[in-house]
Amino acid sequence: MGLHDQVVFSLCWSYVVTLWSYVVLLETVFSPEMSYEVCFT
Repeated sequence: MGLHDQVVFSLCWSYVVTLWSYVVLLETVFSPEMSYEVCFT
């Protein structure tokens, strides 16, 4: 990969991780029962 490809990949990966963390946080705050069901099934 070139430098440009590495930068784009890093930005996309950071965005995905941030978005996923935000969704997990929202589910944990607003609906802990649902999060536990999803995690343990």
